[in-house]
Amino acid sequence: MSVVFSVINSLEKVFPDTSIEDLPPADCNVRMFMNDRFSFQIAYRCDEYLKESKQYCLHIESTLDCSIQQVVYVPSNLPRRGACDDGYLFSRPAMVPDLLLPADGHFKVASYLSSSFFCTLSTLSCCCGKHEVKISVRDNDDDIEVYESTIHVMVLDIPLYPLAIDHTEWFHQDSLLSYYKAEVWSEFHWALIEKWMTFAHERCAINVILTPVFTPPLDTAVGKERQTVQLVDIFYDGENYYFDFSKLKRWCLLCVKSGIKTIEIPHFFTQWGAACAPKIVVNEKGCVYSRFGWHTNAMDPEYKYFLESFIPALKKMLNDTGFDDDHIIFHISDEPRGHQIEQYSRCKKIVEPLVGKCRIIDALSSPEFYERNIVTMPVISNDHVKLFDSNSCRGKWVYYCVSQNNLVPNRFMALPSARCRIMGTLIWLYGFSGFLHWGYNFYFCQFSEYPVNPFVCTDADHSFPSGDPFLVYPSNDGNPLSSLRNEVQMDGFTDLRILRQLEIKIGRDAVLKLIDNIAGERMDFEKYPLDPSFFSALRNCAADILEQDG
Repeated sequence: MSVVFSVINSLEKVFPDTSIEDLPPADCNVRMFMNDRFSFQIAYRCDEYLKESKQYCLHIESTLDCSIQQVVYVPSNLPRRGACDDGYLFSRPAMVPDLLLPADGHFKVASYLSSSFFCTLSTLSCCCGKHEVKISVRDNDDDIEVYESTIHVMVLDIPLYPLAIDHTEWFHQDSLLSYYKAEVWSEFHWALIEKWMTFAHERCAINVILTPVFTPPLDTAVGKERQTVQLVDIFYDGENYYFDFSKLKRWCLLCVKSGIKTIEIPHFFTQWGAACAPKIVVNEKGCVYSRFGWHTNAMDPEYKYFLESFIPALKKMLNDTGFDDDHIIFHISDEPRGHQIEQYSRCKKIVEPLVGKCRIIDALSSPEFYERNIVTMPVISNDHVKLFDSNSCRGKWVYYCVSQNNLVPNRFMALPSARCRIMGTLIWLYGFSGFLHWGYNFYFCQFSEYPVNPFVCTDADHSFPSGDPFLVYPSNDGNPLSSLRNEVQMDGFTDLRILRQLEIKIGRDAVLKLIDNIAGERMDFEKYPLDPSFFSALRNCAADILEQDG
């Protein structure tokens, strides 16, 4: 029977009709650091009709830890939108490799169909020295070995430093509640939160978490509401506000347990212009209602009075729970436009005196907010970086989402994986200190008017390019499931860690020259290498330098 197997690079996307023989093989001689990861794929295809399915078993033998995940196809009905470059892999609806399912090695082949396993080696619990990763595939029906390959790994006695940037992917509680049909803040909900927090930190390198002290005013249609997910119980006696932080304290303790370092407070004003207050539910003499919301002008004196009571009490509670001012982040309004700069400025003047030394950050595209010192810590969209000089970017944050669809890196399913991974190198190149994305788990249509099934709808019901709304999928047992995009992003963060380590040893200028030599030119957010050989060369050159004494 004509079944082809091959060990291929982690950046290849194996579509149902991909010819396996045409894919370049993976590097089978690898150097890794301590506390490092290295990914590859095992692809296969059957090129004949099968009357009955054939059963196989993939076995990987190694002293290195190795995770094996089956790559599963999901539909992409909206691969791209707007004016885009010609670097997309497809532009019409297609079945796309993205969902990753934990695998025990047993699988079956289908007629005229290609597929793959995504494998990740880890050096967390191994010793330095030479290791072999022996890969074999056995035909269970005929009881014969049909494929074998070996990856040779040299683990260097050089610990790789942890990720040194802030990283947040917005965590949507109403998506959990809707998908799992859970009651808000029930024990079932808390169990889900713990699982998804732990996965976020351990498997996605997330160290900043969006914390719904009130329901975040994000992706909500004007005049409508998302499900209330308010952690803080607020009481009002007609004159003063009082706060019960019990649930928030429980949330913070879960953050500490999960490894989350920084608490991110939702925006104090509505998205796209800061026109109104967010929905905030208050208990007034036993009557629970939305005291603030779309009906509340941002400049309402009563809302200002509320913030003057709430923010200092919130800060004290977080400080007392172990989160100092350096590990609390506040927002004013998400993605304000240039013509809204005066309104944004008025809103910030209300909040800024109340937050002390805590950071205020916001996603924006217009450099005018920064140039006028209104937003001192901008989260810059990567397609507008060119409007900021390189010195303005250092120490700032960067993001991409639906609108960053032309030339720049992104993690849409229709883009080559390299356009996701290269982000790690570019973050180092520009000196960004944080990365933000809005979609850890957004399982709704645009404006959150109704939920969608993320296994069937990957584009928020034809609203955003597939891959933009979420990074992980929900499993039946309440745990997140990874995606090809998440694993590639993690490999990009590993590149970033390697570059930071090189910078400490040989200096920034020397690392810049090294990258230029490997890439063949100075890269930027619209011009960067996509060949997998760039990332292999980067790792090998880093190993050469870091192995040197002195």
